[in-house]
Amino acid sequence: MARPDARAIAVEGLGNRGETRAMAGKKSPRSAMPKKIRGLAIGPRGDLGMTEVLRRGHGQIGAILRVSPKWKLTTYRHGLSRGARPESITAGPHGVMWFLDAAGRIGLITASGVIHEVPIGRRIVPSVNTFGPSRPIIATPAGEIWFLPGKKLIGRFTPSHGVRYYRPRSSFHGREAEGERGALIGLALAPDGQVWFTRISGEVARIDRQGRVRTVTNRLVQAYGIAFANDGRAWVGESPRNVPELPGAAETPARVASI
Repeated sequence: MARPDARAIAVEGLGNRGETRAMAGKKSPRSAMPKKIRGLAIGPRGDLGMTEVLRRGHGQIGAILRVSPKWKLTTYRHGLSRGARPESITAGPHGVMWFLDAAGRIGLITASGVIHEVPIGRRIVPSVNTFGPSRPIIATPAGEIWFLPGKKLIGRFTPSHGVRYYRPRSSFHGREAEGERGALIGLALAPDGQVWFTRISGEVARIDRQGRVRTVTNRLVQAYGIAFANDGRAWVGESPRNVPELPGAAETPARVASI
């Protein structure tokens, strides 16, 4: 994507179908800007997909936003179920983007803006931290969707709309397996198609379609988000909150670990 060149992207109107607006300059009204972005992902065609949840009276109203490479923002609401709270979003095959609806659904939005949602049998348990990340979602080239519905479960959504849940156990044994007590945080797709996850306890592992887990390491202090580089190396956000601070340092900064 090109740089925005000081252009402010804003939304005008609350139409149900894709309403597109772009406002240039620094005086774009704050009331027109997206209010609460929960998910963010690059789409298959280079556009930017976002999810938004607004408070409306005593309730909430969700939306899927799309920003084109030319910085046109389009808002989509038609097709979202009543009470939808779209959270994380990810790019899938065939130009489709998938998102997690905290009300208990998985949704997709096509390149033309058509939204469809499918119930998954349980609500998404939010993070207990005020500024905690939304529950992640990833799509495989085969069309399967993996997601975290809560701190102890991993979900797999198939192209036939079947849903299976796993409660992953560490492949280590004895005291080495204590890392499995930590809450699930991160989820990523490796270049070879394997699904990896992290726990706040410092564990990094991978899981297959049968739910079998192979722990890669449990030596990190606190493992958060995970992503893969082009060379296949995994990068994990690590918090050193429990590490003693360096002498004379005001605070110990967060770190990134490579695997």
